[in-house]
Amino acid sequence: MKVLRTIIISTFGNQHRQVGNPSPHRQNPNGNGTPSKSPSQLQDATQTTLLGQHQFSNRYGTTAVSPKYIAYVDHAIGNIQILDIVSCKTLVTIHAHATRIVAMAFNETGDYIATASENGRYIHIFHTESGKIAHEFYRGSSSAFIYDIVFRYNYVIVSANSGTIHIFKFNLTEFESSSTTSEIVHRIKRAVSAERAIATVKVKDKKIRHHVHITPTTDAQMIKKLTPYRLFDILVISYIGQFYRFSFDVSKSTPTTKLIE
Repeated sequence: MKVLRTIIISTFGNQHRQVGNPSPHRQNPNGNGTPSKSPSQLQDATQTTLLGQHQFSNRYGTTAVSPKYIAYVDHAIGNIQILDIVSCKTLVTIHAHATRIVAMAFNETGDYIATASENGRYIHIFHTESGKIAHEFYRGSSSAFIYDIVFRYNYVIVSANSGTIHIFKFNLTEFESSSTTSEIVHRIKRAVSAERAIATVKVKDKKIRHHVHITPTTDAQMIKKLTPYRLFDILVISYIGQFYRFSFDVSKSTPTTKLIE
C-alpha cells in the first residue's frame, strides 16, 4: 500500500502536521474487517490519519513551498526550518534574522531561499541544503514591513509598506565561485557591501497589502526586438483589487522600469 503524506501548516494557529493513509486493518463497528467510512470519506476516497505534529510560533503565517522543500518558521525567533517533502524530515535549521520572519520565498528549483524579517532593512539569501548564507541585499535605512518576496529568474522582488518595490539581482555564479571562502570573510564582505536594488517601482496606497510577481513579457512586439528573458513584466495586485503592470527592461547596462497599466 502506498502511503500518501501531506504537510499541513496553519497560517493562523501554530501547527505543522504530517498526515497519511490510515491503517488498512482498522475495522468498522460491524467487525467485517472493512475500514469504516464517514459520509465525508465516502465523497473523498483518500483517507488520512495524523502521523506527527510539531508546535511552533507563526505569528505572520510565514511559509514557502518549492518542488522539493517546505520552509516554515521555527519556535526560536528568527529561525526557519527546511523540510524535505519526500522524507518529511527537517533538512536544516537556519538562523536567518534577529527578529521574526515575515516573508520568504524559494527560487524555482528550491536550491535557494530569500528571507525578510520585521526589521525589513535586509533581505538574506540562503543555500537550502547547507543553510549557509549566499547573499545579502540592502533594502533601505528605514524599517518597513515586508509584504511579499518573489524569487524567480535570479531576481528577488520585494514589496513593502513603504510603497516602493525593490528589484535585486542574485548573481549565482559569483556565490558559487566564492563558496570556498571562509564564513568570517563572507560576513565581513556582506556587512561592508550588501547590494542595493538595481531598480525600483512605486505604487499608490502603500498601506494596503499587495503581492508581486515577475514574468517574461508577453508583448509580442517587444519579444521581436529583444531576446527572451531580457524584458519582464512586474505584476502587482493589492488586497482591494488594484492592479499594476510595470515593464522591467534588463537589456541595457542600467535596468529600467516603466508603468504600463
